[in-house]
Amino acid sequence: MTRRTDSAPTSSAAFGPPRRPRYRSFVAVAAGACWTIGVALVATQARTDPVGAGYDAANRALTPSLVLLVLFAWLLRSALPGRSRAGAATFRVGAVLLLAGNLLEFWLVLLTDLNTEKTAARLGEDDAFWGSSAGWMVFLLGVVVLVAAAVVLARAVGGRQGLVQVVLAVVGLSATALWAVSPLLAAAAALALAAWLLVLDRVGQEAAEPGR
Repeated sequence: MTRRTDSAPTSSAAFGPPRRPRYRSFVAVAAGACWTIGVALVATQARTDPVGAGYDAANRALTPSLVLLVLFAWLLRSALPGRSRAGAATFRVGAVLLLAGNLLEFWLVLLTDLNTEKTAARLGEDDAFWGSSAGWMVFLLGVVVLVAAAVVLARAVGGRQGLVQVVLAVVGLSATALWAVSPLLAAAAALALAAWLLVLDRVGQEAAEPGR
């Protein structure tokens, strides 16, 4: 009687190409959704002068989206092809700066007896928390760095797809300027950032496919 010696393949190839990291996709969707909601909330308080009573709380509601953005940037660090690594690193720096600026302006103030600059102006107070101006400048620096990251990533991709990435990033980040104009316009612009994150996730997926 002849014994069968063949067995099922045990190599990873037997299971087909590696699957797309679903957790990275989930983080991309969650970050985009939270960013859109947070921007809309801030816009409801920032469109008046002085700002509304819920301005600080709305900006704190934006914090989860920035945490998720930093997490997405970290998950994306090894997913992009070699030419995009510099852009991915710049993306991480920009995301961290956005979060740092938000924390400095709207969370560190809770450890003091002062109010943020815009809230102090609304209440007619002369003294305001020093971190308000500093935090806003750090946040704006993060916006500039993220735009630079989009340009670097777009050059690595090239063509129309690269141009689309830059447009999505610029429009999505411009929501921070539009929240003083209209909640609807700000939220619409914020959706572009959500789309950019999904595009970056897709690029990471394609880079992981065999033969690329």
